Amino acid sequence: MNWPLLTAFIAVVAVAPMVAHSQPSTENYAYAVTSNVKGDYQWTEVKEIDLNTGNILRNVYENAKGNYKLFNARTGQEIHATPPDSQSPFSGLSAACAYHKETNRLYYASMFINQLRYLDLNSPTPQIYIFENEPLGGSNDMSIEANHFTRMVIGPDGNGYALNNDGKRFIKFTTGENPVITNLGQLTNAPENGAVSISDANTSWGGDMIADVSGNLYIISANNYLFKIDVQARTAKYITKIKNLPVGFTTNGAAVDNKGNLTLSSANFITAYYKIDPITWEATAITNNDLLYNTSDLANENLLLQTDLVVLSKDDPQSRPTRDREEKVTIYPNPAKPNQPIQISFKNQGRGKYHVLLADFNGRVISAQQVNVDGASVLSRIPLDLSLAKGLYIVKIMDPQNQLLVLKKVIVE
Repeated sequence: MNWPLLTAFIAVVAVAPMVAHSQPSTENYAYAVTSNVKGDYQWTEVKEIDLNTGNILRNVYENAKGNYKLFNARTGQEIHATPPDSQSPFSGLSAACAYHKETNRLYYASMFINQLRYLDLNSPTPQIYIFENEPLGGSNDMSIEANHFTRMVIGPDGNGYALNNDGKRFIKFTTGENPVITNLGQLTNAPENGAVSISDANTSWGGDMIADVSGNLYIISANNYLFKIDVQARTAKYITKIKNLPVGFTTNGAAVDNKGNLTLSSANFITAYYKIDPITWEATAITNNDLLYNTSDLANENLLLQTDLVVLSKDDPQSRPTRDREEKVTIYPNPAKPNQPIQISFKNQGRGKYHVLLADFNGRVISAQQVNVDGASVLSRIPLDLSLAKGLYIVKIMDPQNQLLVLKKVIVE
């Protein structure tokens, strides 16, 4: 989240081991840090929202109720004394959170207090754990906006990652027993970034962070610029600017939905959330007849490019590709070679026009074609350029109703 950008509301009324997150959620939800009133900027509430509609599923933490318990995150001892304002759960307001499924915790950081905290979601009474007297990556002056932590995520390795606005404090924290908080240092720009810098306040501050199945992180800044973060090299590579978002929309929350797309929410927009295709990076409004809660952050357990997709519900059997449907579409060879085509076999699929997209891991479209299927077996070939770099690529297939049929990884070696 980027604090000065909130004033716009007036005008708007490295490969890590895959230890966790092996399956995407079968429910389409995220936790949102928001306010108790739509359009307000007091980021002290936590709500569970439906990513299909933006509607509130339940109130997780309501600041006005004051029915929480506070604990020391190291000792587990309850803090019984009436805490000073700096120790109330969301004092200093929060714009960075991350959900850890295995422990059912929502980790978060305050913008104005240099400290990691988490909300234990296993208890009916809100329980907040704070890492007392442990500055999150240093003791910088938190009155300075550049130092605010506004991006956070749990990676597939089960560790949490947080980043401050100017990219100079890239933090890793473990989520098991005896948590370790490590300052990984400053992010540097990839050589191909040109004039677009991860530390530039005009393009790259605020926003949110997501992770993919291979351990890479992604920043979508408040100004809608997308960066891919190599955790091991600590580099930020500029990918693109998110397309088709309305004027004035600032990205402040981002979460992967259970169809593999992104959902973006804003601190200054209450008319719509937006769905983002992770291949084309184009935005589509999520329609809703009501005004929505503006948010400072979103979080759930889903990772980008998860492909073992499951049926969402009995009422929506085509919402995700099922194993039965994927067996009727075969992609081979995999791994492939740069000098041979990828072959896609459609077996007993419904009649109509299918769209096949091949993209690299940064979202650059390499090939897009339309395949006419007549109900029998059809073979389609995607030629691979001899100069194609070795690495991971994505094949995305949409059926005639423009529903996702297949999203699979292909390795070129």
